[in-house]
Amino acid sequence: MGIFLLLKVENTPLKHWFDSSGWQITEAMHDVIFSKAMAIISSVIYVVVSVDEMTIVDAQQWINIHAYVMKNFKKKSILLTFEKVEMGATLDNIKAIILNAMGGYGGFTNEAMASKWVYLGYDGDYVFQGN
Repeated sequence: MGIFLLLKVENTPLKHWFDSSGWQITEAMHDVIFSKAMAIISSVIYVVVSVDEMTIVDAQQWINIHAYVMKNFKKKSILLTFEKVEMGATLDNIKAIILNAMGGYGGFTNEAMASKWVYLGYDGDYVFQGN
């Protein structure tokens, strides 16, 4: 119960809480939100994908991948994933990260990507330096 002692949370029912409880709750919330997002993506005619680079404080480089869709005449932004770029920003590596995100997180088959994916936008030198 180290984290609860560190935070000095009084009257915490420690019988049912563990240091990993926050992560368990977060993972359960992610599963619900993710399944709803995938239902939206699978029901639309087209998808716009946006890729952006992030460099965090310790100089690790990540890219985030969003899908934008129109549903009932409203634009929706869906965060698909944050991916750490470990093998360098080569064209092949960035392409693999994006395709894995769209296939794995986005639930797209190659045919669905070919028919629904209408635009790829990107920002940051890191994302397109391999192009």
